[in-house]
Amino acid sequence: MNAEEILKKIRKLCQSNHYTLYSLSKKSGVPLSTLSGLYARNSFPSIPTLIRLCEAFDITLGDFFTENPPTASLTEKELLFLKKVRLLTTVKRQYLNAYIDALLSGQQS
Repeated sequence: MNAEEILKKIRKLCQSNHYTLYSLSKKSGVPLSTLSGLYARNSFPSIPTLIRLCEAFDITLGDFFTENPPTASLTEKELLFLKKVRLLTTVKRQYLNAYIDALLSGQQS
């Protein structure tokens, strides 16, 4: 991937997550000036910066560079559920996970 493709992918992820560069900056901890500079100079983000951006998008670095990420096969309802989960705090995600585990343990085979 060249710099232009990486920046295009970041922009696409921002759109699908309803992030502005400002909100991406806040969520990732990457300064807004750094993000703006990447686009102004059409340059590559550093690996640590890209990792922080991926964390903000709740994807792995591997997912970022994969053509068809695992979410490509999810239904619209599943994608909506994942988007809602991403809005939860870490603690609330842990509660949700425990709740789902409890629901699944009560299922009959």
